[in-house]
Amino acid sequence: MKVDHEYKGVALKKGDMVLLPTMIHSADEKRFKCPYEVDFERKMSANLTFGSGIHTCIGNVLARAEIKIFLEEWLTRIPEFQMKVGLKRTGYSGAVNGFHELWLEWTRH
Repeated sequence: MKVDHEYKGVALKKGDMVLLPTMIHSADEKRFKCPYEVDFERKMSANLTFGSGIHTCIGNVLARAEIKIFLEEWLTRIPEFQMKVGLKRTGYSGAVNGFHELWLEWTRH
């Protein structure tokens, strides 16, 4: 912070470091249509999943291919499912981003 500031009751002091979790970048519904849906055909737009500029992950192309192949193969082998309705999903951010819990409901035929 360049100057002392208060935001929503939180005191920020001059010199404090403010970090924004990268997890929230790709979840902005104003910039990304249906950000929480898996869409293998989605056009890539700016996101920070694998960094940017000179800080872009060197293995990002391989990682994207592995994720896509894993999901395509896994989804063909399991029953239809959806996220359980009515549960609050809370995430965490840091070196690795994720959810504390992700409850699924399986479709019964």
